[in-house]
Amino acid sequence: MPVQRRAQRDPHQRGDNITSRVLHGLPEHLASQGLNSKLIAERFGADWAALLERNAFVSFEQFVRTLDLAAELANDGAFGVRWAQVAAGGCEDISHYIQCNSPNLKGFLEARTQYSAIVTDAYSTRLVTNDKTAFYVWDIPRNSHVHKQVAGYLVGLLVSKVRHVLGKPDWFPRSVQFAYGPGVDYSRYHKILGPRIRFSAQMTAVEFDAAELLQPLPKADPLLRAEMCELARVRLTHDDQH
Repeated sequence: MPVQRRAQRDPHQRGDNITSRVLHGLPEHLASQGLNSKLIAERFGADWAALLERNAFVSFEQFVRTLDLAAELANDGAFGVRWAQVAAGGCEDISHYIQCNSPNLKGFLEARTQYSAIVTDAYSTRLVTNDKTAFYVWDIPRNSHVHKQVAGYLVGLLVSKVRHVLGKPDWFPRSVQFAYGPGVDYSRYHKILGPRIRFSAQMTAVEFDAAELLQPLPKADPLLRAEMCELARVRLTHDDQH
């Protein structure tokens, strides 16, 4: 059963926020690109320390602005998708363990959709399947201040996670679609996401072959998954009551 979102949102909880874990390691990554840490802090201003609290929540718009500014500082139009490859290891929470211990790739994607409320309520995701293909889709409000970097980050993170759970570091999706126009370095996108990338599409999505969804996850632990599902149920129930 899909997780029900709360009718009223606490601005200090999830709401239109996102877990700060998505930014874990960002200062070190920017520094590795030759950027001075003092300059980075000055450009981000007083919000810099708050962004780095591992178990905090930051506004989704702040997350968007952070990636936009990071891309500007790094002079990298594909920063979002590239940063996702670095950030993937720092996004481990209850939902991560549920997803990674699913019986197969379909279960992984379904769990990622079902438990997305643990991470954010700023957007939703869905898995759309037919006989031949399946699409993992991000539904981001049209009026949301979402730029290319965030969409690239979300897609790049999913691709990185799928490679991890399948144990296939060279895996590429059937195709990738972005609901925005081009204007970036295509080569950087292709290197990470594969050769079939479509811009100015109707949606932002990753396409899979339907047969891929049945692939088992080699390191899945069903007992750990059951334990994490119970923890998630308790946490979400607690949040809905406060």
